Amino acid sequence: MTTPLAINGLIPDDVFPALAFDRIYVTVGNRWSTNGAYDHFAGAWNTASYRFHAAIGDLNILIGSLSEAGPNPPPVDRYRQDQALADFFGNAFSAFESTFFALYSIGVFISPIHFSLATPKDQQRVAPAQTLAAFRTAFPTDPIVQDLETLLGEPTFKEMREIRNVVVHRSMPGRRMYVGLVQDDAPPTEWKMRNIKLNEEMTKNLLYNFQRNFSTLIEGIETFLSIKRQQE
Repeated sequence: MTTPLAINGLIPDDVFPALAFDRIYVTVGNRWSTNGAYDHFAGAWNTASYRFHAAIGDLNILIGSLSEAGPNPPPVDRYRQDQALADFFGNAFSAFESTFFALYSIGVFISPIHFSLATPKDQQRVAPAQTLAAFRTAFPTDPIVQDLETLLGEPTFKEMREIRNVVVHRSMPGRRMYVGLVQDDAPPTEWKMRNIKLNEEMTKNLLYNFQRNFSTLIEGIETFLSIKRQQE
């Protein structure tokens, strides 16, 4: 039987890094639950798990629709596929943003001179890039700085951020469809956003890269906490 997450009782998806996620939650709670900024951490950590699992649900909806209706479906099915794509990228990137906010909160616990969540404006400014900048200043030699730099420079992470910004804030790309000379020889239908092919391989790649990048971030945070504990 799968163990529910400690923070909210959610049954974790198989690809969610549940053990490390829970260890971080317990470690932070044991050390800083009385800190005034702890609620910021707990709220962000809870949200990260929710958004991760929402993204997996969105991807499963897309997979099911592509399997049943194909990549060139009638308008209602196309709407469902486009909505699932938009929801996936929105929730997936939100899972990263929430995790970065939680990490920034940990920075507040350890080095309040370099990190602040004192005002709503401070809280609104927190983003992956700002979190990295603060960690560079506060912990310039810590391995987490390299971990964060690598993640923010990772092409699949940058692609996810770009696509999220487009589909959530600006527009829903159309599709490029092809006709073959004989039956079944046409190239796969492409989404007019980086020419992403709407097929099973695409959904597998989305899941793999999302899980890989998220797990790498969680592992980096756990290592950071372990190093700080050893230095105390």
